[in-house]
Amino acid sequence: MAKKIILLITFFLNFALFVNCYAEKAVDTGRGKTGLGKPSKTPVVSLLEGQTGLISFKSVGPTSLLEFLEGRSEKKQITILGELELPSKTDDYFPAVVILHGGGGVSQGVKDWAAILRDLGLATFIIDSNSRKGCPKCYSQNEGLPNMIDAYRALELLSTHPKIDSSRIAMMGFSVGGIATLYSTHKRFQNMWAPSELEFAAYISFYPSCNHTFFEENVVTDRPIRIFHGELDELGWVVPCQEYVNQLQSVGADIDITIYPDAHHAFDRPDADKIRNFPGPNPAKCLWKEEANIGLVQFTDESEVFYERCLSIFSDNVRDCRFASMSPEFRKSFTDLFKLKEQLEQALLNSPATADNSEESVALLESEEEVKVGEAKSELDQRFAKSVKEYIKKEWGDGDYEQKIAQCLAANAEQITEKMKEAAIKYGLEKAMYKVSSKDYKSLDKIWFGLCEKGWTAETVQEEQSGGEEESGFDSDVARLEHELKYYVAEFKPHLIEGSKYFEGQEKLMAGAESCEVDGAKLEYNKDAHKQVIREVKDFFVTTFGVSQSQ
Repeated sequence: MAKKIILLITFFLNFALFVNCYAEKAVDTGRGKTGLGKPSKTPVVSLLEGQTGLISFKSVGPTSLLEFLEGRSEKKQITILGELELPSKTDDYFPAVVILHGGGGVSQGVKDWAAILRDLGLATFIIDSNSRKGCPKCYSQNEGLPNMIDAYRALELLSTHPKIDSSRIAMMGFSVGGIATLYSTHKRFQNMWAPSELEFAAYISFYPSCNHTFFEENVVTDRPIRIFHGELDELGWVVPCQEYVNQLQSVGADIDITIYPDAHHAFDRPDADKIRNFPGPNPAKCLWKEEANIGLVQFTDESEVFYERCLSIFSDNVRDCRFASMSPEFRKSFTDLFKLKEQLEQALLNSPATADNSEESVALLESEEEVKVGEAKSELDQRFAKSVKEYIKKEWGDGDYEQKIAQCLAANAEQITEKMKEAAIKYGLEKAMYKVSSKDYKSLDKIWFGLCEKGWTAETVQEEQSGGEEESGFDSDVARLEHELKYYVAEFKPHLIEGSKYFEGQEKLMAGAESCEVDGAKLEYNKDAHKQVIREVKDFFVTTFGVSQSQ
C-alpha cells in the first residue's frame, strides 16, 4: 500500500512539472507582440530637464511573492521602460496618471486610455513592467503585485518633472495592473516600497481580482479608490471585489465600485473579441490568503480539510502541509493515509480497553511498545548501525519512533545479510532494496517490517526463525492499525517534504481543476460599458483634479 501511494506521489510531482511548463507557456502566449520596446542602458534618475517620450528608469528586479510581502528584495535593481507624454494644452503645470498594463503587456487599449486622459489635460506615463528580464516567468507566480513597485518608482521620478504637479499624480491599472493598483493603497506596502514623502492622489483599478486576504488589509490610504468591473467577469470576479469595497467602506475608506451589467473581462477593449479566451485560473473558485513565512496560499474547503488532517499527523511540518494542500493531486495521493488514521480512531472508540479514556486513546499514536535492543558486534554491523541512524534521521526525522526503528535495525543487524548491509551503507535503506537479490532483501524485510515496525521483541524473531509457531505480533486491531499508521507516516514524510520544496513558489501555477482553473473564461468587448466607463473616469478626474472636459 505504501509503495503504491509513494508511486502516486512521484507521478503527481512529475505531472505537476508538466502542468507548470504548460501553464507558463499558455500565459506567455502573445507576449512580445506588445510593449514599448527595450529599455536603454542608461536609465534616468531625474526629469528636471523636462524629458518626455520613452524613458528608462530603475526598479526592483523580478521579486518572489514572499520577498515582496516581507518588503525585501535580494535582486539587483533593473531597468524598465516607460513612456511619458504631455497633453497638448499650454498650461505649465499638469496632473498626471501612471498607467499599469495587464498580463499581456502594453496593449492598444492601454494606449487608447492614455490618449483619452491627455485630451482631458493629464500627462500620462505608461509603464512596461514586462520589459524587465524574466518577468513572463515571475509574473504568474506573484500576481503582478511587485508591479506596484514600478508605479511607486515612477511616482518618485515624475515628481521631479518641472511641468508635472507632484500632488496630483494618479495611478491607473488594468487586470493584473488593476490588482497592483488596488493593493498599492495598503499603508503596509506603501511603507515598504513607496517613496517616504510621496503618495498617489487617486487610484483607479479596472477589473482586478480582489480575492486576496493580506495582513493589515483594512489599513489603507485616505485618497479616493475607484474600481470598474464587469458583472460577468470570470477572471477578476466581481463578488469578492464588492465584498472588499463594503469592508473598506465600513472602516471609512473613500472607495467605490461601478459594476457594468453583461460585461466580461476586458470589456473596454475593442480588440477583446480577437484575444483567445483565457483557460484559467478562475478566481470564483480560488481564494488566497497571506500566511507568515510562506506568502499567499490558496485555500478552498478541500485544501483546508487536507491542511488540518495533515497537521494532525505531521504536526511539525506546517509549511510542508500547507504547500501540499495547494495541490489537488497531492491531496488525492494522501487519501489512503487519512483513511487509515480514521480506521485507527474508530478502532480506538470501539476498543473496550480505551473506550473509557478517550484522551489516552488519542495519545496512543505517540506511544510505542518497548523494543529490546542490544549492541552491534562486528565492524560491518557497527557501520551499518551508524549509516541507518544517519539515514533515518535525515530522511524521516529524529523523533522517538524514528530512533526506535534505527535502534531495532542496529540491534538485529546480525540477522541481515552482509550484501544487504553493504548496500544499505552505500545507497541508503530504501534505494538499497533495489540493488540486491531477493534473498538479501528478505533478510532486511524480516527485521524491518517483521520485527521493528511491529514492535516484536528480538526473542520473537528468533523463535520464528527456529521454527516456532508464527504469530501476528498484534493482540488487537488497535495495535495493528497503530503500527501500520506509524509505518506509513515514516514512509510519507520524506515525500511530503520533497513535494513541499517543489510546490513552494509555484502556488498559482499548481492550482488544479477542482480549485482554480476553468475552461473558456471570456474576454469580450462591451460598447455600452466602454462608453459609460469613459464618462465615469472623465467625471472622476474633473472632480478630483479640477481638469476640464473641454480639452
